[in-house]
Amino acid sequence: MSTSVYSGSNGRSTTIHLAGEVDDEALPRLRDLLDELGGGQVRRLVIEMREVTGLTPGAVRALVYAQQRLPAGAEVIVVGARPPVMAALALGGLGGTATLAS
Repeated sequence: MSTSVYSGSNGRSTTIHLAGEVDDEALPRLRDLLDELGGGQVRRLVIEMREVTGLTPGAVRALVYAQQRLPAGAEVIVVGARPPVMAALALGGLGGTATLAS
């Protein structure tokens, strides 16, 4: 499966869709999307990961950094991550501060 990274917004909610192996090659696109979130406007970030087969440490760091840049009280929801991906997110620091949903 090839890597796919794209987003969509609806007001103050943004969804990032990831698929395939989110590796170092996909990292620049992921960072660009996360940088576009805008300071203070996004109150809810949904990260759709049902089709993700793996994440590099750099991808995990990018997601954690994006969460840290969101305004206080903003909600981060990770949807559909497989157990190995969920474990990588938890190890990277996202597990304790984001809602991990199946």
